[in-house]
Amino acid sequence: LSIRRQRQMCIRDSDEALDIAAPYRALTYFGHSLELLVHDLLEEEADARPPLAPSARRLPLILQFLDYFENALRVVVNVARKTEATRWPTLFDAAGRPQTLLRHCLDEGDCDTARLYLLIVHELEDSETSIALTAAVLDALERQQKWDALRELLSFLRSLDEDGAMLHASLRAAHTHLA
Repeated sequence: LSIRRQRQMCIRDSDEALDIAAPYRALTYFGHSLELLVHDLLEEEADARPPLAPSARRLPLILQFLDYFENALRVVVNVARKTEATRWPTLFDAAGRPQTLLRHCLDEGDCDTARLYLLIVHELEDSETSIALTAAVLDALERQQKWDALRELLSFLRSLDEDGAMLHASLRAAHTHLA
């Protein structure tokens, strides 16, 4: 098939998928259903031997479909947290950099989802980026007065290293961020 024909088919298929999904959006388990869809496809593509050619990957199309739903960023981070870290590069090659997704969460005022991205950011990004984003999440949690989530994040930071260096660096950066 030509590239133009493939794109036309994807657009038509996406429209049909959205029409099918629309009545189910309000169901409490709809987000979980999206997670299962993405997770199963992620496992299939990440574990494929030999690796799939970029043109054969369907994960980017599924993630484009996911963008039509308000909980897309939460679905992606939940999938990442429920799968092996060795599959994260496949997921985030298709979804975008974790730091970018975390920033989108903060821009939308969703510091709870942003907080979930921190483990992934800590593993995949450099420490400077991790500290800066942790400071931004700490600031957002404090501004939104989410004290339990703030307490959990501080506990997570303390567990990252024995001497508490990440916790101290993040708190210093958050203090600078607030000033």
